[in-house]
Amino acid sequence: MHPKQLSTRSLGREMITTTLGGEDMSWQDGLALLESLESPSVEMYNKVLRACALSGQWEPGCWLLDEMVELGLDPDRQSFVSAIEACGTQGRYEEANHVLSYMKEAEHELDEEVYGFVAKACEVAGNWRQLMWTFDEMMMRDLVPDLVSYNRAIGGCGEEGEWEMALSLVLEADSRGITPDYVSYDLAMRALHKAKQANRAHSLLETMKSAGVGPGKEMLGMVQELCREAGDVARAEEIVRELDRGGLSHGESEGR
Repeated sequence: MHPKQLSTRSLGREMITTTLGGEDMSWQDGLALLESLESPSVEMYNKVLRACALSGQWEPGCWLLDEMVELGLDPDRQSFVSAIEACGTQGRYEEANHVLSYMKEAEHELDEEVYGFVAKACEVAGNWRQLMWTFDEMMMRDLVPDLVSYNRAIGGCGEEGEWEMALSLVLEADSRGITPDYVSYDLAMRALHKAKQANRAHSLLETMKSAGVGPGKEMLGMVQELCREAGDVARAEEIVRELDRGGLSHGESEGR
Protein backbone atom coordinates (compact mmCIF):
# COMPACT_ATOMS: atom_id res chain seq x y z
CA MET A 1 0.00 0.00 0.00
CA HIS A 2 1.06 3.60 -0.48
CA PRO A 3 2.59 5.29 2.59
CA LYS A 4 -0.12 7.15 4.49
CA GLN A 5 2.09 8.70 7.17
CA LEU A 6 -0.39 7.38 9.70
CA SER A 7 -0.01 4.65 12.26
CA THR A 8 -2.09 1.53 11.74
CA ARG A 9 -5.06 1.28 14.07
CA SER A 10 -6.86 -1.81 15.22
CA LEU A 11 -10.57 -1.15 14.77
CA GLY A 12 -13.24 -3.52 15.93
CA ARG A 13 -16.16 -4.56 13.74
CA GLU A 14 -18.51 -2.24 15.63
CA MET A 15 -16.26 0.78 15.08
CA ILE A 16 -15.89 -0.03 11.38
CA THR A 17 -19.66 -0.19 10.96
CA THR A 18 -20.11 3.10 12.82
CA THR A 19 -17.41 4.82 10.78
CA LEU A 20 -18.88 3.67 7.48
CA GLY A 21 -22.34 4.82 8.49
CA GLY A 22 -21.23 8.27 9.63
CA GLU A 23 -21.08 11.36 7.47
CA ASP A 24 -18.34 13.22 9.34
CA MET A 25 -15.40 10.83 9.05
CA SER A 26 -12.16 12.68 8.44
CA TRP A 27 -9.94 11.60 5.59
CA GLN A 28 -7.16 10.84 8.11
CA ASP A 29 -9.44 8.47 10.04
CA GLY A 30 -10.52 6.96 6.76
CA LEU A 31 -6.95 6.17 5.74
CA ALA A 32 -6.31 4.65 9.15
CA LEU A 33 -9.43 2.53 8.75
CA LEU A 34 -8.29 1.19 5.39
CA GLU A 35 -4.83 0.51 6.79
CA SER A 36 -6.30 -1.63 9.54
CA LEU A 37 -8.31 -3.92 7.26
CA GLU A 38 -7.08 -6.95 5.38
CA SER A 39 -9.76 -6.81 2.67
CA PRO A 40 -11.39 -3.38 2.44
CA SER A 41 -14.37 -3.18 0.10
CA VAL A 42 -15.21 -0.71 -2.66
CA GLU A 43 -17.80 0.76 -0.29
CA MET A 44 -15.11 1.42 2.32
CA TYR A 45 -12.82 3.03 -0.24
CA ASN A 46 -15.65 5.20 -1.50
CA LYS A 47 -16.33 6.45 2.00
CA VAL A 48 -12.71 7.53 2.35
CA LEU A 49 -12.61 8.97 -1.15
CA ARG A 50 -15.67 11.03 -0.32
CA ALA A 51 -13.93 12.38 2.78
CA CYS A 52 -10.92 13.27 0.61
CA ALA A 53 -13.19 15.09 -1.85
CA LEU A 54 -14.84 17.14 0.89
CA SER A 55 -11.41 18.07 2.27
CA GLY A 56 -9.79 18.79 -1.08
CA GLN A 57 -7.25 16.02 -0.53
CA TRP A 58 -6.55 15.28 -4.18
CA GLU A 59 -3.29 13.37 -3.70
CA PRO A 60 -4.58 10.60 -1.42
CA GLY A 61 -7.75 10.56 -3.48
CA CYS A 62 -5.79 9.74 -6.64
CA TRP A 63 -3.54 7.10 -5.19
CA LEU A 64 -6.43 5.41 -3.42
CA LEU A 65 -7.84 4.69 -6.88
CA ASP A 66 -4.52 3.11 -7.88
CA GLU A 67 -4.50 1.13 -4.66
CA MET A 68 -7.97 -0.25 -5.35
CA VAL A 69 -6.82 -1.56 -8.72
CA GLU A 70 -3.68 -3.08 -7.17
CA LEU A 71 -5.90 -4.94 -4.70
CA GLY A 72 -8.09 -6.29 -7.50
CA LEU A 73 -11.02 -3.98 -6.76
CA ASP A 74 -12.93 -2.20 -9.53
CA PRO A 75 -13.50 1.48 -8.69
CA ASP A 76 -17.11 2.37 -9.43
CA ARG A 77 -18.46 5.65 -10.75
CA GLN A 78 -18.58 7.26 -7.31
CA SER A 79 -14.92 6.37 -6.73
CA PHE A 80 -13.88 8.31 -9.81
CA VAL A 81 -16.23 11.23 -9.19
CA SER A 82 -14.89 11.77 -5.67
CA ALA A 83 -11.28 11.72 -6.87
CA ILE A 84 -12.05 14.21 -9.65
CA GLU A 85 -13.94 16.44 -7.23
CA ALA A 86 -10.93 16.54 -4.89
CA CYS A 87 -8.73 17.56 -7.83
CA GLY A 88 -11.26 20.17 -8.91
CA THR A 89 -11.31 22.14 -5.68
CA GLN A 90 -7.51 22.35 -5.65
CA GLY A 91 -7.00 23.33 -9.28
CA ARG A 92 -5.29 20.06 -10.23
CA TYR A 93 -6.62 19.93 -13.77
CA GLU A 94 -3.93 17.56 -15.09
CA GLU A 95 -4.72 15.01 -12.39
CA ALA A 96 -8.47 15.53 -12.90
CA ASN A 97 -8.10 14.78 -16.60
CA HIS A 98 -5.94 11.76 -15.80
CA VAL A 99 -8.67 10.32 -13.58
CA LEU A 100 -11.22 11.23 -16.25
CA SER A 101 -9.28 9.16 -18.80
CA TYR A 102 -9.43 6.14 -16.45
CA MET A 103 -13.14 6.73 -16.04
CA LYS A 104 -13.60 6.67 -19.81
CA GLU A 105 -11.65 3.41 -20.09
CA ALA A 106 -13.90 1.90 -17.42
CA GLU A 107 -16.90 3.05 -19.49
CA HIS A 108 -18.61 4.86 -16.64
CA GLU A 109 -21.24 7.51 -17.35
CA LEU A 110 -19.81 10.96 -17.99
CA ASP A 111 -22.20 13.82 -17.25
CA GLU A 112 -22.26 17.52 -16.37
CA GLU A 113 -21.33 16.73 -12.77
CA VAL A 114 -18.10 14.99 -13.75
CA TYR A 115 -17.05 17.61 -16.29
CA GLY A 116 -18.09 20.33 -13.87
CA PHE A 117 -15.38 19.20 -11.45
CA VAL A 118 -12.81 19.07 -14.27
CA ALA A 119 -13.88 22.58 -15.31
CA LYS A 120 -13.56 23.72 -11.70
CA ALA A 121 -9.96 22.49 -11.64
CA CYS A 122 -9.21 24.56 -14.74
CA GLU A 123 -10.91 27.61 -13.25
CA VAL A 124 -9.04 27.40 -9.94
CA ALA A 125 -5.75 26.98 -11.80
CA GLY A 126 -6.58 29.89 -14.10
CA ASN A 127 -6.00 27.74 -17.18
CA TRP A 128 -8.72 29.14 -19.41
CA ARG A 129 -7.56 27.41 -22.59
CA GLN A 130 -7.77 24.05 -20.85
CA LEU A 131 -11.24 25.07 -19.71
CA MET A 132 -12.22 25.75 -23.32
CA TRP A 133 -11.00 22.29 -24.29
CA THR A 134 -13.10 20.85 -21.47
CA PHE A 135 -16.13 22.75 -22.76
CA ASP A 136 -15.44 21.46 -26.28
CA GLU A 137 -15.29 17.88 -25.06
CA MET A 138 -18.53 18.32 -23.15
CA MET A 139 -20.27 19.61 -26.25
CA MET A 140 -19.01 16.70 -28.33
CA ARG A 141 -20.85 14.53 -25.81
CA ASP A 142 -23.98 16.71 -26.02
CA LEU A 143 -23.36 18.06 -22.53
CA VAL A 144 -23.72 21.78 -21.79
CA PRO A 145 -21.79 23.76 -19.14
CA ASP A 146 -23.99 25.72 -16.74
CA LEU A 147 -24.16 29.52 -16.59
CA VAL A 148 -21.88 29.73 -13.55
CA SER A 149 -19.13 27.88 -15.44
CA TYR A 150 -19.60 30.10 -18.47
CA ASN A 151 -19.39 33.26 -16.37
CA ARG A 152 -16.23 32.10 -14.64
CA ALA A 153 -14.69 31.34 -18.01
CA ILE A 154 -15.74 34.72 -19.42
CA GLY A 155 -14.25 36.51 -16.43
CA GLY A 156 -11.05 34.49 -16.57
CA CYS A 157 -10.57 35.13 -20.27
CA GLY A 158 -11.08 38.83 -19.66
CA GLU A 159 -8.44 38.88 -16.95
CA GLU A 160 -5.99 37.22 -19.32
CA GLY A 161 -6.71 39.73 -22.08
CA GLU A 162 -8.52 37.14 -24.19
CA TRP A 163 -11.38 39.47 -25.12
CA GLU A 164 -12.30 37.59 -28.30
CA MET A 165 -12.71 34.37 -26.36
CA ALA A 166 -14.71 36.12 -23.64
CA LEU A 167 -17.06 37.58 -26.23
CA SER A 168 -17.44 34.29 -28.10
CA LEU A 169 -18.38 32.53 -24.86
CA VAL A 170 -21.31 34.91 -24.32
CA LEU A 171 -22.59 34.19 -27.82
CA GLU A 172 -21.90 30.47 -27.51
CA ALA A 173 -23.80 30.18 -24.24
CA ASP A 174 -26.81 31.86 -25.80
CA SER A 175 -26.69 29.60 -28.86
CA ARG A 176 -26.74 26.55 -26.58
CA GLY A 177 -29.80 27.64 -24.65
CA ILE A 178 -27.90 29.07 -21.66
CA THR A 179 -29.24 32.61 -21.38
CA PRO A 180 -26.47 35.09 -20.48
CA ASP A 181 -27.29 37.25 -17.46
CA TYR A 182 -26.06 40.67 -16.38
CA VAL A 183 -22.88 39.14 -14.96
CA SER A 184 -22.10 37.47 -18.31
CA TYR A 185 -22.39 40.74 -20.22
CA ASP A 186 -20.62 42.75 -17.55
CA LEU A 187 -17.59 40.45 -17.53
CA ALA A 188 -17.39 40.45 -21.33
CA MET A 189 -17.78 44.22 -21.43
CA ARG A 190 -14.94 44.67 -18.95
CA ALA A 191 -12.75 42.52 -21.19
CA LEU A 192 -13.62 44.74 -24.18
CA HIS A 193 -13.07 47.90 -22.15
CA LYS A 194 -9.66 46.67 -21.07
CA ALA A 195 -8.76 45.91 -24.69
CA LYS A 196 -10.12 49.27 -25.94
CA GLN A 197 -12.56 47.58 -28.33
CA ALA A 198 -15.09 50.38 -28.85
CA ASN A 199 -17.05 48.92 -31.77
CA ARG A 200 -17.30 45.49 -30.17
CA ALA A 201 -18.39 47.04 -26.89
CA HIS A 202 -21.14 49.06 -28.55
CA SER A 203 -22.30 45.97 -30.46
CA LEU A 204 -22.40 43.93 -27.23
CA LEU A 205 -24.38 46.72 -25.58
CA GLU A 206 -27.01 46.52 -28.32
CA THR A 207 -27.09 42.71 -28.07
CA MET A 208 -27.61 43.00 -24.34
CA LYS A 209 -30.50 45.43 -24.76
CA SER A 210 -32.11 43.21 -27.39
CA ALA A 211 -31.94 40.33 -24.92
CA GLY A 212 -33.85 42.42 -22.39
CA VAL A 213 -30.93 42.81 -19.97
CA GLY A 214 -30.54 46.37 -18.67
CA PRO A 215 -26.94 47.61 -18.95
CA GLY A 216 -26.85 49.90 -15.92
CA LYS A 217 -24.95 53.16 -15.63
CA GLU A 218 -21.49 51.70 -15.00
CA MET A 219 -21.59 49.64 -18.17
CA LEU A 220 -23.00 52.53 -20.19
CA GLY A 221 -20.19 54.65 -18.82
CA MET A 222 -17.59 52.14 -20.02
CA VAL A 223 -19.02 52.11 -23.54
CA GLN A 224 -19.36 55.90 -23.60
CA GLU A 225 -15.71 56.25 -22.59
CA LEU A 226 -14.56 53.84 -25.31
CA CYS A 227 -16.60 55.61 -27.98
CA ARG A 228 -15.25 58.99 -26.91
CA GLU A 229 -11.65 57.73 -26.94
CA ALA A 230 -12.21 56.20 -30.39
CA GLY A 231 -13.48 59.53 -31.71
CA ASP A 232 -17.04 58.29 -32.17
CA VAL A 233 -18.65 61.44 -30.81
CA ALA A 234 -22.16 60.60 -32.03
CA ARG A 235 -22.32 57.31 -30.14
CA ALA A 236 -20.72 58.82 -27.06
CA GLU A 237 -23.32 61.60 -26.95
CA GLU A 238 -26.12 59.11 -27.57
CA ILE A 239 -25.04 57.15 -24.49
CA VAL A 240 -24.83 60.34 -22.42
CA ARG A 241 -28.42 61.10 -23.40
CA GLU A 242 -29.41 57.57 -22.44
CA LEU A 243 -27.78 58.05 -19.05
CA ASP A 244 -29.66 61.32 -18.60
CA ARG A 245 -32.99 59.77 -19.64
CA GLY A 246 -32.51 57.17 -16.97
CA GLY A 247 -31.91 59.81 -14.36
CA LEU A 248 -28.31 58.66 -14.07
CA SER A 249 -25.23 60.79 -13.93
CA HIS A 250 -22.27 59.60 -16.00
CA GLY A 251 -19.30 58.71 -13.82
CA GLU A 252 -21.28 57.59 -10.78
CA SER A 253 -20.44 54.13 -9.55
CA GLU A 254 -23.09 51.48 -9.79
CA GLY A 255 -23.91 49.32 -6.81
CA ARG A 256 -24.37 45.64 -7.62
